[in-house]
Amino acid sequence: MKKTFELWSQFLFRISAIALVGMLAVLTFRDQNRPPAVDVQDTRYLEKMETYIKVEKARRALARPQVADDQRGFHAKPHAFRAQKPSAACIRS
Repeated sequence: MKKTFELWSQFLFRISAIALVGMLAVLTFRDQNRPPAVDVQDTRYLEKMETYIKVEKARRALARPQVADDQRGFHAKPHAFRAQKPSAACIRS
């Protein structure tokens, strides 16, 4: 019984070692035969993602409500709460 267990464990160890060496050989072969265009595509993809992230951050910053720094008059309120004043060119009928 002990001898059988030892034989099976050696057999499984050898199979797993051969499988691991074979997998490493296949991955190395695949990596060496990879076309250079794939690396260029990866670089372009990463650059596009970086620009997309920068644009999205800028949009979020612009979309945030901003409080005005210039406070006018006795009732100092931010622009968001200030009533819109008609301009000189505005003619109401």
